[in-house]
Amino acid sequence: MAYENGYKAESYLQECINAYKNDPMIFTKALQTIKFFSHLPTWPHNYNELVFSLKEIFRQNVEGILTFNQQFFDRFLLRYIDKLEWSTDTPNAFIQDLIRFYLSAHPLLEMADAARVTPLRFYALARSNTADSKTKMLKIIRMDGESLEFEVDSTDAKDIIRSLGLMFQL
Repeated sequence: MAYENGYKAESYLQECINAYKNDPMIFTKALQTIKFFSHLPTWPHNYNELVFSLKEIFRQNVEGILTFNQQFFDRFLLRYIDKLEWSTDTPNAFIQDLIRFYLSAHPLLEMADAARVTPLRFYALARSNTADSKTKMLKIIRMDGESLEFEVDSTDAKDIIRSLGLMFQL
């Protein structure tokens, strides 16, 4: 995002702010909409339909809203938040609701967007201890959100590491 509009937040978010003034629940409605779409069997390939639905709620493209948040809140780690200029008629709760929406929605939408292009690629590995056991639960997650979960002990983990090393000649 270029800063062609300077640090005036309304230059980037005016339609969203106007929608919020009419309905302070837009971010809640947007998160519910995201949850609905993400549970459809067509997820993440219905991403464009989701973006269209969110535009109806925000009155502007959700990707622009997320990019604004990423540029001003995420990328600069809030260093430049004081430089942002908000109109005096911007509701006080809007900024906090906007940040909460970004923190909740961005990871899922970013993963969904990438998963449409490379759905079978590796996304993450999660693990947890099983109570009173020498084993761990291991979960391998793909970009499209599908996962495989199983229980492993230290011998299994060593075998997995050795097999992957041989597969890639590490």
